[in-house]
Amino acid sequence: MRWLAALLLEALVLVRRPHRVSGEAASAPERPEGSLRVLLSSIPFSPVHPIIELAKELSKRGHDVQVASLSSVQEKVERAGLAFVNLGEGASEAQVAEKARASVHGASSLKVWGPVFEEMSARMSDSLDNLFASSAAASASLPDVYVTTVLTSPTMEVASKYSIPVMVSQCELALAPRHNTMPYSVPVGSSVPYVGATIMQRLRKLWAAFSWHFIVPVRGYPLTVIHPKYTDGVLKMIHSVPGIDYPFHAQPLIQYTGPLLRNDSTQLSRLEPSLLEWLDASDLPVVYVSLGTVFGIDETTGPILFEGLVNQSEWRVLWALKARDWRYLPSHEDSPNLRILPWVPTPAALSHPRVKAFFSHCGANGLHESLHIGKPIIGMPFIGDQPDNCLRVQRAGAAVCLNVASLTAQGIQQSISEVISNLSYRDTAMKLSRISHTYGGVKRAADLVELVAFLRGDTLQLQTVADREGFISAFALDFIAAGFMLAFISGIACSACCRMVCDLLLRRRGRRHDDTAEKKQKRA
Repeated sequence: MRWLAALLLEALVLVRRPHRVSGEAASAPERPEGSLRVLLSSIPFSPVHPIIELAKELSKRGHDVQVASLSSVQEKVERAGLAFVNLGEGASEAQVAEKARASVHGASSLKVWGPVFEEMSARMSDSLDNLFASSAAASASLPDVYVTTVLTSPTMEVASKYSIPVMVSQCELALAPRHNTMPYSVPVGSSVPYVGATIMQRLRKLWAAFSWHFIVPVRGYPLTVIHPKYTDGVLKMIHSVPGIDYPFHAQPLIQYTGPLLRNDSTQLSRLEPSLLEWLDASDLPVVYVSLGTVFGIDETTGPILFEGLVNQSEWRVLWALKARDWRYLPSHEDSPNLRILPWVPTPAALSHPRVKAFFSHCGANGLHESLHIGKPIIGMPFIGDQPDNCLRVQRAGAAVCLNVASLTAQGIQQSISEVISNLSYRDTAMKLSRISHTYGGVKRAADLVELVAFLRGDTLQLQTVADREGFISAFALDFIAAGFMLAFISGIACSACCRMVCDLLLRRRGRRHDDTAEKKQKRA
């Protein structure tokens, strides 16, 4: 029945698409020949940054591009020269910071952020449905392709309802078992090693894959946004590369791109002249510090970070720190080796030759940008995917991880000194940089968007047996299970037969023994 429903849905899609593609409404604005209408969306957090970079590249190619999100990122999108579609009110910076602190200080990340993602995704889905419905009612042209993130994947169901081809922009890794269901893969957030695992650790990997395919679908997914029904059969761009991500046998619908950095993002001209002057003023190495836009410091971590970063003479520190968090630092006006700014363009700062290392919370964007540029990392992860990101890069040999719960100034200084003085960290980062550049970055991602639009969402040629028939059939798990069951039953049957034969032989031997004894007794 499932394949029949899929066939009927595909037939419906093929019938509806020509009306949208072949004829434009009279009121539609003229576009260059061959250009596409592309709508990109994201929640107003870190996944929006690669979405903006991709939108800028597509716009540069002459496509009609819009970015849809909640109102809190409108200024950021419009500052990039892009058209913005407001899908509702978003959480304020203060509200986001409050939730971030709650999740860092003991509260479960899933309990804190799960409802936030669900609520945002539902709001965006409703707004998009109204937007597409009004466009269809006014005979206006709908997008030729819709690009969104995993955390807003329910919006893809809305786009599919209007026969709009969809695809995923994933700024993180191909997280197992969400995108990577191989039984040898390391589950996200697990400390199990990629290679050299013990028998019990291998069983944990296998259990994670088994649970995802057989238990979670029955018990229910912890978050609606991670339900695979939204992304099955959809091309997924992973803005990472093997080496940072654990390599696995990826199907064609999973395409690595590396981080989405345009050439102008890494230009030193993006830095303020006064900052460039400060960077060039000394031969000491510079450590660039950025803990992202959501997470910051507090009265506990601030003094420790300041002492560990600043109270030494071996390096200088460039610190991108929100103005709201400056109050947690001791007086620093007389520190010649410290420069604190409320915002610094991270790719440009990391590209400066004086910058030798990146002190980061290991968010997906900053981590990939740093390694794409070839700079090793001192990681201080907080929650979510950050500890897993840091652990992977540490295992690769391009990072040292710190535990925020047991942070000390001495530990910070030792870690920075290790990363700067031990050239193996730099060499590994440069190797990962070379790998990252081969995957094409934002140009490759734009090519994939154009491909999905050209295919009108028909990815049949890219689908593996697992995509079409399911994980169980593709890996012959039904036959393997039947074989084990047959072997088990056969073993029980053989055991029962052996017992019967042994019992029969023992009874016969017992009777012979009794007969012999009786004969001896008669003779006596």
